[in-house]
Amino acid sequence: MSGRISTQGIYQQALAAMLAQQARLADTQQQVSTGRRFATAADDPVAASRELDLTRSMDRIDQLQRNISVASHRLGLEDNALAEVTDTLQRVRELAIMANSDSNDGSRDIVVQELDELLNHLVQTANASDGEGGYLFSGFASNGQPFLRDNTEVNYRGDQGQRFLQIGPERRVADGDSGAEVFRFIRNGNGTFSTSAAAANTGNVIIDNGVLSDSSAWIPDDYSIEFITANDYEVRDSGGALVQAGTYDDGGVIGFLGIEVGLEGEAAAGDRFDISASRNQDIFATLQNFLEAAEGSPGDNASRAVFHSDMNSVLADLDRALEHISTTRTRVGTRLAAIDDQERINADARISVEATLSDVRDVDLIAAASRLDLERVSLQAAQQSFLRVQNLSLFRLLG
Repeated sequence: MSGRISTQGIYQQALAAMLAQQARLADTQQQVSTGRRFATAADDPVAASRELDLTRSMDRIDQLQRNISVASHRLGLEDNALAEVTDTLQRVRELAIMANSDSNDGSRDIVVQELDELLNHLVQTANASDGEGGYLFSGFASNGQPFLRDNTEVNYRGDQGQRFLQIGPERRVADGDSGAEVFRFIRNGNGTFSTSAAAANTGNVIIDNGVLSDSSAWIPDDYSIEFITANDYEVRDSGGALVQAGTYDDGGVIGFLGIEVGLEGEAAAGDRFDISASRNQDIFATLQNFLEAAEGSPGDNASRAVFHSDMNSVLADLDRALEHISTTRTRVGTRLAAIDDQERINADARISVEATLSDVRDVDLIAAASRLDLERVSLQAAQQSFLRVQNLSLFRLLG
């Protein structure tokens, strides 16, 4: 009896060893064919959990890279549009200089025609598409055309919204600017105050755009320079209070409250010049002011002086607009540079995560292939050994 049990035990042990060897060989074959160290979470729970965390990290990085692509595309479109705006404004400025010259009186009709086309082109550029069925400069109201020109003005129908996209774990970037920010929020005049001549002036004084000489003395308000006689003037604030009185010299400078304005020409009693604290004025209003001034036909020295004063204001407003657009383009360029920098950081992070994930999940194919060969040899040896044991006479008797 004991001999039979011992022989049967040997038989079972040999069979179990062979089956275990077959299972190890099957696992190694699966590793080689799939390239993975484990097939299910049950094979290695710790590694499977780590793999899930790393996969999620890669998904987050991929989403950040997609956000970068969207932001880069929109900012690139905005930069192109702003470059077009700059070219348009520079051409308008050339026309303003041309129109402001007395030698070009006969060409003002041509200036008006081109200016009207440039205004239409500027509106068209401000309504640039974002390439996705919306508009670049509408703010959050991206599906509605932001600017609409009627007979005398251009109206903005967007909002001041600005969308931010996450491009890094702790980094966001604006993917555009609203039309209000780009085209409307521009300080007129010299940025501190603006000047203008009353249309009813009878003298031939031309006023320049003035300068701020002492910011600590300047009190923002609306002021007027009124000539009591051809040589005597008074400066009054918006409430009519006298600020300063003096005598005017042709080509001289009138200064008060930290500002200075230059006047040139002969004044007449009753002439008035307005000094107003700078306000927001959209680009389209600047072009419309130019258009209205150029459409007039100065027939005498007095109206000609008013026209030149108006054109000085237009040129100042154009310079402010060009400066504003340049500043906006700089901000766009800074965002694009930040995006490029973050894109490289994200790419490096993804490579690092991929390497870690490979260590956790992927099998060493060379080692696995060598192990596969060894296990095949071992299985063959176990099979041959089992066959020899099975062929013993005692086993045949047991059968």
